[in-house]
Amino acid sequence: MDKVTFKSIGRKLSNHVRVEINGKFPEKFINICIKRGVDLWNVEMHSNGTYHVNMKIKDFKHKIRSAALKTKCRVHVLERSGAGVIIYRYRRRLPLLCGSVLIAAAVWFSFTLLWSVEVSGGRGEDIVAANKILENMGIIPGVSVKSIDIKEISETVESGIEGVDWVGVKIDGSKLTVTLSNGTYFDGTEVDPHMPCDIVAEKDAYITKIIAKQGTVVVPENSVVLKGSTIISGVVLPINEMFGTEERYVHAMGEVTGVVRYSSYRFIEESAEVFELTGNTAEVKNLLIFGFKIPLPWCKIKDVYENYDSITVSSYVTFSDGSKLPFGIATETLMETSFTEKIFTEEEAISYAELQAMAELDGKIPDDAEVVDTGHEIREIDGRKAFYIWAECVEEIGVMQRIE
Repeated sequence: MDKVTFKSIGRKLSNHVRVEINGKFPEKFINICIKRGVDLWNVEMHSNGTYHVNMKIKDFKHKIRSAALKTKCRVHVLERSGAGVIIYRYRRRLPLLCGSVLIAAAVWFSFTLLWSVEVSGGRGEDIVAANKILENMGIIPGVSVKSIDIKEISETVESGIEGVDWVGVKIDGSKLTVTLSNGTYFDGTEVDPHMPCDIVAEKDAYITKIIAKQGTVVVPENSVVLKGSTIISGVVLPINEMFGTEERYVHAMGEVTGVVRYSSYRFIEESAEVFELTGNTAEVKNLLIFGFKIPLPWCKIKDVYENYDSITVSSYVTFSDGSKLPFGIATETLMETSFTEKIFTEEEAISYAELQAMAELDGKIPDDAEVVDTGHEIREIDGRKAFYIWAECVEEIGVMQRIE
């Protein structure tokens, strides 16, 4: 294999020809060309006495005619090559070639950018807060992966969300994954075992089970505790206190389960302003590029309905192994609504208040809680009739509180 040098690369890119030399004195022709400064390369001698050689087009046009006449040789062009020759040959396809190069460059550049951000772990409100912090830091799809500081993200998210004691940040290709841990111990969360702390009640609850792995239980089972009450203390009293041995501070660990009661109510009204579906629907499509929606000029939402509810389904370009490109289509189904004042019958008024109270109650109950009992009644609150609903849920209520 020929050695690659700057000179060889320059020869390949320059406009040159491959010529055939035959006649009485081809060797003398070559010597004269070299003496006149003609750049010759890839010289090959064939069995019939002819030579094949490469030379630049400008030399072929201006420097070899007199040498050919003097040596009685004929020079025949076999092939033209070089960057300029290729461009001229495909001049009609130049826009396609340029477009292909630009697309290839854009694809290569896109792999240096962040495609998606995923936050997991912790509570729902913590995930929302973490996404907001990342957005304020400029960590959004489209930023350079090299500009992302993993340590800065971890420290900023941890300090910005109360109750989050550990934040894991990982960059996998073009995807950023952030994992939150809120410092609870019943789920096996790994935390610093040398940090003294108590386990306290996250909410008002009726304690049903306490399993202490480390620390001192200060509240018995089957008792009521208020939010913030210490359940497993990190202060361990000495066994032989009478002899003056000092107390120790440890990292309290354990499982605490309790029954938490959630409630909600809505006043029973004779009328209400409500949105109702008219039955009319329409679809609006948007381009998705790095998480951003780009509306198509012929699909503008404001030109469809004035008031509407919507459901959006996003479809990304997906490979056979499940990996996705940050490009796709978002299809938004619009359902027209109308704002009206509705007069209720007594039965409809109760049903409407029930639906409103249930929706509020559902938002209060954690996703991992187990509902064990529910109930409802119509009661008088502040002199007005209201639909009151409640639910009792079994859930983990122990959270860490550092000992200052």
